[in-house]
Amino acid sequence: MDDNSNNGKYLMIESQKTIPLEVWEPDSDEPYLHRYVKGRMGLDVFKELRQRLTDTGFLPDEYFSLRSPWEYRRIPKYAWYYLDVDYGASEGIYLDDSILGRGM
Repeated sequence: MDDNSNNGKYLMIESQKTIPLEVWEPDSDEPYLHRYVKGRMGLDVFKELRQRLTDTGFLPDEYFSLRSPWEYRRIPKYAWYYLDVDYGASEGIYLDDSILGRGM
């Protein structure tokens, strides 16, 4: 079976690497520590996710778009980008995405 086929209904574990939502850099005083710099732009994270889903054959045929206002906003520190598979009565299978975090 081809590793990228989705007829097995399971995404291969290797393709489930996390997508970073934050930018960290080494601390100048203590190089073994890292400090938070900023959150990544929502659109950049979404594009990376779309590419991974395309590469693995799991990108939905339709109904996969980034919800505003995240296109032009940074993802907050310690947030989660959450995907959920939904089954619509007439739409078929689609992905629902949410960004979760403190104060959101």
